[in-house]
Order: sequence, then C-alpha cells, then structure tokens
Amino acid sequence: MTTTDEAPVTDAIAEAPSTEEMPVLESMEDLLAGESASLPSIGRGDVIEGMVVRIEPDEILVDIGLKAEGYVPERERWDNRLDEPRPDYQVGEKILVYVVQPEGDGRAMLSFRRAAQEKVWRATEELFDTGEIIEATILEYNKGGVLVDVGPRGFVPLSQLTSLRRGASDETEDELAARLAELVSRSINVKIIELDRRRNRLILSERVAE
Repeated sequence: MTTTDEAPVTDAIAEAPSTEEMPVLESMEDLLAGESASLPSIGRGDVIEGMVVRIEPDEILVDIGLKAEGYVPERERWDNRLDEPRPDYQVGEKILVYVVQPEGDGRAMLSFRRAAQEKVWRATEELFDTGEIIEATILEYNKGGVLVDVGPRGFVPLSQLTSLRRGASDETEDELAARLAELVSRSINVKIIELDRRRNRLILSERVAE
C-alpha cells in the first residue's frame, strides 16, 4: 500500500498584535486637556515675567506662555505720577507684568505700571519685616509732619521727627511751617513703624531709627 507524506507548512502565519501593543489614539478632549495642563496657571494679582512681542499705538502684546498673548492697554503702561522718564519698550524685551484680568473668554489684561508698584511694595515690606534703617529724602510737609520717599511715599509724624529744631511753646502755624520748610530735600534715617497696603498707608519714624 502506498502512503503519501504531507508537506510541512513553512509559511509563517502573522500574529495579530495584542490590544496591549496597539497604540492608543487620544481623543480631542485628551489632547486639549494635555495642552491646557502644560500652560501656566495665573491669577489676578500675580506678577510674572513676559516678553514684548508687538507694540501698537493703543496696546502692547506680551507673551506670558498662554495660548494667546496678553495685552497691556495704554493706561497700564506707565505711572505718570512718577518722576522717572516714560520707558521706551522694545520688541523682545523681557519685563515684569501684573495680571489685571486672567485669560478667560478674552485675552489676559496685563499692567507694567502695577508690576512696578508691586515690586516696590514687596521691597518695602521686606524692609519693614527686617526692621532695616532707611535713608529717605523729605519731599514736602504739612502741619502734621513730612512726606518722604522710600520707594512708595511715606509719612513721618511730627512726634517721630527729631531733625525738626525746637520751636517756641506759643509758635503760630506759620512759624511751624517755616521750620518744616527748612527740612525739604534733606535726607534723614527712618524706620517703618506701620505698613498697610490696602489703605496705602506707610508710617515711618526718625526717632525709632536713632
């Protein structure tokens, strides 16, 4: 009897990849969520560094790492109460900005002016916390004391002012004003004895600094 040997199967059969090996396609929601997670989280009152990317007549666009550039309106560029010259901003310049309104339905509103004020106040708070003696220039006076410049303006009451020469017990207000006028532009050493940012209140003492 004749027998027939079956030929061995030599062709490899490709195995289907397991579900664990298959790449997982992200949904649009996952992609958007991942993009949002990589963006910085900012809130009103934050002071952060940004870069000027465009200068327009009525606004300056600043890149602070969000989906869209934030903008600095004209009124938030510069504090016209300062004696310093108006800054000349340049594209590509890195600068601190204060977040007035975080990004929401529209672009984030930013401020150069408030960032500068915030920086000064933070430095002043540190001087208050450490009890450091500050050299301050007397700017002007009123019947209650003198105004000095320590970054923000502060007030030194008469009771805390030792540089004022003694006057007569019966002196008039005009005579007191004349004595105070002698102090304008003079530098004195002071310490901060009261600081309240919410009320924009800064009280200093020459007496405590001695």
